[in-house]
Amino acid sequence: MGIGFNLNKGYFFGYLAHRLLLSALEHRELDDRDHFGKKRLDMAGPLMTSLFRTLYKKVLNEMITYFKKV
Repeated sequence: MGIGFNLNKGYFFGYLAHRLLLSALEHRELDDRDHFGKKRLDMAGPLMTSLFRTLYKKVLNEMITYFKKV
């Protein structure tokens, strides 16, 4: 967290202030980043697949470790 971190933070703060001023002066269109239509949603199927894959790999690794001990 040296001077580069604060410099990046300062640039970003300036960027935000610039966008706010442009919007307030109506030189740029307002955007709605929190709109539900712009959200990415993961369905239950891919989430369950990911969870199953993670747990399956964990069980396999535990089995391999157990069989190596025995």
